[in-house]
Amino acid sequence: MNALVYSTCFADSSSLSDAALAYSKLIQHLAVYKGYKDAFAALKIAEEKFMCVSKSRILIVKLQLLHEWALHRGHLKLAQQFCDELEVLASSVTGVDMELKTEASVRNARTLLAAKQYTQAAAVAHSLFCTCYKFNMQVKNATVLLLLAEIHKVFTIGRYCNPLSTFFSL
Repeated sequence: MNALVYSTCFADSSSLSDAALAYSKLIQHLAVYKGYKDAFAALKIAEEKFMCVSKSRILIVKLQLLHEWALHRGHLKLAQQFCDELEVLASSVTGVDMELKTEASVRNARTLLAAKQYTQAAAVAHSLFCTCYKFNMQVKNATVLLLLAEIHKVFTIGRYCNPLSTFFSL
């Protein structure tokens, strides 16, 4: 919120990318604290304001918001499509757009986890962990470790809470 106020007050001196960053932070904040309806309303305003910026931060935030909304509503195929679109935005060159690539992979793993495809989710998360380690992305690496722990926890709980799974494993 402070970033939006700052960019509005100093609109003459702030760049277009600063304003787009402020709007993207506001949209993310609204999604978490006010809900998707308010976030999508702010997104519509931001899209009109930053129409000329290609591959902008607003487009990335839009895809992130749509992915979260689709997962929340249980539309897993749609969520996977938004993951794929996020991945397409990143450069295919190794080492370039690593933040965007890791974001897309984390969202892909979360989508697979929601679809109860634990093995595939773990494989994506493990591959992402190796990539983050290779490129020395410690903060993202910690996030991926938490994701791996979540996958393990959900898989273990689902496996042992189902009385038939213990019966058939004997």
